[in-house]
Amino acid sequence: MISTRKKINRFGLHFLIMNLLLGYLVAPSFGEEQFALKAHEANYKVDIKGFTAELKTSLKTSDGVNFFAEDFIKTTGVASVFLKGTLTSTSKFFVEGYNLKPNYFYSLDTLSKEKKRLTLDFDWVINRVNINDNEKKSTILLNNSIKDRLTLKYALMMDLLGDQLQNQYSLYENDKIKKIKTTNLGTKVITIDHGVYEVIGIQNQASGSSKLSIFWCAEKLGFLPILIEQYRDNKLWLSASLSSYKEIV
Repeated sequence: MISTRKKINRFGLHFLIMNLLLGYLVAPSFGEEQFALKAHEANYKVDIKGFTAELKTSLKTSDGVNFFAEDFIKTTGVASVFLKGTLTSTSKFFVEGYNLKPNYFYSLDTLSKEKKRLTLDFDWVINRVNINDNEKKSTILLNNSIKDRLTLKYALMMDLLGDQLQNQYSLYENDKIKKIKTTNLGTKVITIDHGVYEVIGIQNQASGSSKLSIFWCAEKLGFLPILIEQYRDNKLWLSASLSSYKEIV
C-alpha cells in the first residue's frame, strides 16, 4: 500500500468502449463527512481516434452504504452511422469497513459485431461469483480484491478519498481475473470545457498488456475522473472529457 494524498489546492469506453472506465466512495463508518460519496450524474464527451461518443454515468444510494451505478455509452456524429447500438453497464455494491464489495454486475453490449451479455452475481456467504457470459455459465472463488468494471473505478476513487490507493487491484474480464497495476502520476492542472481543475493522475495497466488507462481525478469533485485517457502502444487512442456534473439530492 502506498500513500497518495498530496495537498490539492482549491481547484482542486472495453476498448472501443469496452474498458472505459474504469468511482469513489468511503464507508460512513469512517465517521468523516469529507469521505462520504455523494450521489451524482456525470456525463462525458468521448473521442476515439476521430470518432465521437457520449458516456452517461450515475451513482445512486439510499443509505450511504449500498450503491447502484450505471454507465450508458452510445456513438454520436459520423460514428453513429457505422457503429449502431449501445453499451449499458449496471452494478450494485456496498461498503464494508474500508472495502468496497460488488454484489451484482450486468452489461449488455450491442455495439460489438456480436451482441455480448455478461452477468456477475457475487455471493459473499460462500465466497464465490456466479458468471453468465453469453449463456456460458461458470463459478470462481471470491476474494476481497476482485471487482467488476464499474466497481473497480469506484474502488479507486474510494481509496483516493481515504488516502489508501493500492498498488494492485483484481478485475474480472474476458473470462479471467486480471491484475491491474496502479501508479500515482502526481498532480497537475487541467482545463476542460467543464472548468479548470487540479487533478491527480492514476495510471491503470493490466499485467503484460501494452494498453493502459489514466484517470485524471479532481478532489474538488470527490476524486471524480474529469478526464480519462486510454493508450495503446504509448499512443493516445481514446479520451473522455467531463461535459456535465450534478449532485443528486
